[in-house]
Amino acid sequence: MALLLIANNGSYTNPDAIDNVLRYVTRTRKCEKRENELVYCNSLGVMLSLGIDHCIYEMEQLQRFYSINNRGGRRMFHETLELTEQETSCFDSIASLSKFADSCAYIYYQMGFQVVYAVHFVPYSDEDMTILQRQQKVRRGVHIHFAVNIISFLDGRKFHSTGSARIQRERYFNRLLNCYLSIQTLKKDPAKSYMYGMEEEFFV
Repeated sequence: MALLLIANNGSYTNPDAIDNVLRYVTRTRKCEKRENELVYCNSLGVMLSLGIDHCIYEMEQLQRFYSINNRGGRRMFHETLELTEQETSCFDSIASLSKFADSCAYIYYQMGFQVVYAVHFVPYSDEDMTILQRQQKVRRGVHIHFAVNIISFLDGRKFHSTGSARIQRERYFNRLLNCYLSIQTLKKDPAKSYMYGMEEEFFV
């Protein structure tokens, strides 16, 4: 099962929180050394196609419009969806994995929040691995970062997430994951399509 984890490596109350989080997620930091970990990144509510600086500007403008400096508190919400190696291996291409990430990110946008998201893959280094893991050539699965503007573009309200809300998102993401993995399985063996009431032409 994929796990949804809230990033707690910072309070995200500092004025440059948007800049720091977005550059970390998209691996565009100054003197970046981990750009090879980035598999895919995209955005909803901001235009990543115009560059990371433009995304940062758009999010900061929205926060200034709704007086974030006077309101105080967090400026970003950041969580990651951790997929196992087995779950990751079921995707037949980066394109299908990217579509899954797109589908997951839409939940934040549907709630009224800008989100920049990225798929990262990080293989174990020798220092991280036990002797048994080295022998079995164990590698990590992917994780998907979701960097969410704390201010809604619909009405200026702040993003609040309780433990139960996180669990609901995690369950939703796992339902999506199971749907995607089922499709990948059927694409590999269309003969099983009758089990799901699907026509083979669906997989062409």
